[in-house]
Amino acid sequence: MHKVRIYNLFPLLAGTLTQWEEWVEHAADLGFSWIYINSPFAAGASGNLFALADPFALDPRFDDGGDGESGICRLQRFLCRHRERGLRFMTDFNPLHAASDAPVVQRHPGWFVRDASGSLCHPLGADPLDPDTMRVWEDLAEADFTHSAEVVQLRGYWESVLAFWVSLGFTGFRCLHATALSPDFWRGCIRRALCTAREPVLFVADALGEPVERVAALHDAGFHLIYNSSCWWQFDSPWAVEQHAFLQRFAPTLSFPENHDTPRLFARTQSLINVQKQRYLFAAFFSSALQMTMGYEFCWKKPMSAAHTSVADQEDRRVDIGGFIRACNRLADAWPLLQAEGSIRASNPYWEAVLALEKTAGNDSALLVLNKDWNREQTFFLDADGWVCRPFSQDSPWNWEPHPAGEWRLEPAECLLVRQKAPLQEWRVLQS
Repeated sequence: MHKVRIYNLFPLLAGTLTQWEEWVEHAADLGFSWIYINSPFAAGASGNLFALADPFALDPRFDDGGDGESGICRLQRFLCRHRERGLRFMTDFNPLHAASDAPVVQRHPGWFVRDASGSLCHPLGADPLDPDTMRVWEDLAEADFTHSAEVVQLRGYWESVLAFWVSLGFTGFRCLHATALSPDFWRGCIRRALCTAREPVLFVADALGEPVERVAALHDAGFHLIYNSSCWWQFDSPWAVEQHAFLQRFAPTLSFPENHDTPRLFARTQSLINVQKQRYLFAAFFSSALQMTMGYEFCWKKPMSAAHTSVADQEDRRVDIGGFIRACNRLADAWPLLQAEGSIRASNPYWEAVLALEKTAGNDSALLVLNKDWNREQTFFLDADGWVCRPFSQDSPWNWEPHPAGEWRLEPAECLLVRQKAPLQEWRVLQS
């Protein structure tokens, strides 16, 4: 058993297929087993990655060919070459939307929601970088899975798209707007993908921000993972722990310290490296799967745009916590407790400056002790003898050492891992 570790290669930021090579090698070196590439297929005139115009063609912005071979064939060779070395690839699957100017919208007008005059209806939603602002996404057309007389053909179209992507080498899918479509639709998609791939296929439900009753409707959909909202948790109330317990009734959960829709964490924290490390270690501890956006390891600050980001937005690499990420991934891949959802509870009141989270799975348990204070040292009392790992230590990061009960002084935003049982020998010294 291995922990699902996903590296999000944002294609507009990474550049062309040739430039992606460096990032895939880098992600593999850090210990990621999955590469998540946001929709690399041909977008509409707006340039929005998520306004999909042609799911059977590579977006020209990523095609640096010129030898007469199609971009989609080059993408297939790229994926297959890296899959041979054990990497797996996922992308976005959003059957609810297509680009307003997509050929399928013109060919099948009855597949999409229209107003009384017959004009396309555009979805209304929050701006990812400003959730308090609602906007009309005029570059998107919304598929009508509820009232269309041609819903069978519509479903068949998206299943064929999915089968094509699997044939290219994608065997993982982030399913946007998962609660807006029926469990029966998702089961059909998963079945079609499995039949095409003839190997395990990973379907991840994105239901972030949805009411619990809509999430509950996913119970029989067959998803393998579901995103949780722990990215936004400030460790000051029980809601994330309660959500964790609720979501795993439907699927194991996936944590992330930031994603392509959020502001960069390093920018929000005024460049605090310990917070950058804390949120990654917390994500690795909290859920059975985790995802990291490219540039997180270099503490980049610029937010990403699905239409306007480019290679020119890459920042310098003077700050590099890649060694920390690599060691954390090694530990997560070696320690079964971190590969399981388990049961999580707070061992002390949420209002205290230090929070101890206890995770239990099977016969194993451990504490993650977090200093919630980004700017000041805080003390914490361990009330039993145990083994302690102090990953932020300058002298012996990732070493497990026996320690008696007593008071610990934590640096700003520092974390401790604590076990009562002795760790396996291979965990004793995990070099960054």
